[in-house]
Amino acid sequence: MTTFTQSQLGAGQQSIARFHAAIVNADRGESIRERLRYLELLAEICGQALIGSEPGKSPRIEQYETAIAAKDGDEPVWGLRGRFVVVIEGVPVLVNSSGLGSTWSAFTFQFHAISTKVPFLAPLGYRSHHGSQQFAKTTREAAIDVLQSLAKTELKPMIVLPERTQLHIETLAKLPFVQGALAGLTDPTAPMLQQNLF
Repeated sequence: MTTFTQSQLGAGQQSIARFHAAIVNADRGESIRERLRYLELLAEICGQALIGSEPGKSPRIEQYETAIAAKDGDEPVWGLRGRFVVVIEGVPVLVNSSGLGSTWSAFTFQFHAISTKVPFLAPLGYRSHHGSQQFAKTTREAAIDVLQSLAKTELKPMIVLPERTQLHIETLAKLPFVQGALAGLTDPTAPMLQQNLF
């Protein structure tokens, strides 16, 4: 397991903070410049040139972005890896937000079902989305926008799940920060989606 100095971790966190500020302030030019600066920093710290290679394929970059990731349950700033829960149409969804160096896409959201008793965006309980940052919005606001858009066309009832998939969803549901989010819902297992959305 690679270890990083506090100086290296701090440099990445500061760069990500500047990138996030550019996104929420709708400064497209500065967001592009700061993303390039962050990728250069990754290349320096992780010892790998990113040009011509897929960033997320580097184990050292994966370890670095994991080391500076947001705390589970906290909304990550733009560019920071993190996991948090949102509720769309009454259905709780676990959102994985990618790190800035994890993909050539501007960002990736991975949406996971955390209940086997409600419908979801995909019949097997998983859906990914690749796109561009939504300027002047936070990651949570952007995730909700994406989910609301998908919900209009892609909501599906959960099918009979393979045992492995069901166990995976149940495992996610037992994560402490997920349980905390579910506890805040009136009835997280009730099928609250409108029937005409199916």
